[in-house]
Amino acid sequence: MNLQELQNKFQDISNALNIESIKEKEIEIANQLKDPNNWEDQSLLNKLNISLKAYQKQLLNLQGIQDGLDYIQAFHEEISEKEIQDSLEALNKKINDLEVKTLLNQKHDSFSAILSVYSGAGGDDAEDFTQMIYNMYQKYSENQEYQTSILECSLTESGIKHISIKIEGPYAYGNLKSEHGVHRLVRLSPFNSGNTRETSFCLVDVIPIIETDNSIKLEPQDLRIDTFKSQGPGGQSVNTTDSAVRVTHIPTKISASCQSERSQHQNKENALNLLKSKLTHLLEIQNKKEIQDIRGENLQNSFGSQIRSYTLHPYKLVKDHRTSHEDNNPENVLNGKIDGFIYSYLKENV
Repeated sequence: MNLQELQNKFQDISNALNIESIKEKEIEIANQLKDPNNWEDQSLLNKLNISLKAYQKQLLNLQGIQDGLDYIQAFHEEISEKEIQDSLEALNKKINDLEVKTLLNQKHDSFSAILSVYSGAGGDDAEDFTQMIYNMYQKYSENQEYQTSILECSLTESGIKHISIKIEGPYAYGNLKSEHGVHRLVRLSPFNSGNTRETSFCLVDVIPIIETDNSIKLEPQDLRIDTFKSQGPGGQSVNTTDSAVRVTHIPTKISASCQSERSQHQNKENALNLLKSKLTHLLEIQNKKEIQDIRGENLQNSFGSQIRSYTLHPYKLVKDHRTSHEDNNPENVLNGKIDGFIYSYLKENV
């Protein structure tokens, strides 16, 4: 791609993003943070700060790309061809990252998300793989400056049986909805004496967190409330008392859990709010097609239904079977570098 083509592409994306609108939102949020009436609501302040940082980062990225293109335009005769091509390649990657924002235009894309990972076929290897996939999303969230908290976790000696995390930040759901489905790992197993090649699976589920109003009423007789010990992966320091809470809506069998707070009362309140979000989500999607659009089709957590394969042996490759996007550096992918897979999915599904 030459300079002119890249300039045209950047102009199209800048127009689609509407820079003036982003600036207006930045000012609006900054004013909300200055309002003393909002200072007592810590949850609101956290959300506002996350949103403000996201808009500021986006504006800085836009300005940085424009400065880079202007630099090449002004000094192209004094720069080596290799430096020009390297700069264009780096700028093209940044522009592609911005283009993702223009593709996130579905109803729930701007929301935060609940991401759950379930161990599937593969025994100890699958539980270890589930931990690896959880770590991947944790690193990705850190790179995006999202805030994460563990809602529920079931640990085993080998790794994780099941974990649900709350990921808060602008467009968390839109970015991560592509991850819904079965993930497959092929590697030499560290869990058997022969160190043979094994295949294991885990299932990733992603739903948006929908802010609810008082239209959702939860009747006490329709709820079952259970408490359990909090757990955290990777030696994470969590409360080990029975403060974690799971609330189940008996008529629908939908449940929500929270263990992120030390107070059982706070965990109960958070779980109830999450349950309301799930029920609101259920009410908003009235037919099978809409459910599939948001949640994806129900898939068996085993061979034959995987959306992505992570092969560590006999060669190294991560391949998405829906888009054919590939990355021959699994270590980078498992360290949270999944932007290429997200971008490819959004381009093909918007």
